[in-house]
Amino acid sequence: MDKVKKEQNNSGILFFVGIGTIIIGIVAIIRGDSLGYLYSSKGFEARLSGYLTLILGGWWFWKGTRPVLGWKIHPVFLLILMFLSGTIVVEFIAHIITIALTKLI
Repeated sequence: MDKVKKEQNNSGILFFVGIGTIIIGIVAIIRGDSLGYLYSSKGFEARLSGYLTLILGGWWFWKGTRPVLGWKIHPVFLLILMFLSGTIVVEFIAHIITIALTKLI
């Protein structure tokens, strides 16, 4: 019983670490998109690190939720859903930030 409880605690930690990492990845992608319009090399680097962080966060999120909630979703499908939804949201926010930055400069 203690082993099961310990595994659930570790899964809960992975769940929250995964959510935090996903948020950090989305922020890095937004920053990369807004930088990409001003400085193309820095924007590409920030977008790449954001996507890699998003993938890592998705993996941790999946590892944390699967044992606890009993999800039967394959990690590839989860990553595809996160990539598509994250890209749409990121592009929208990045364009708003870019418009605001160009008006300030």
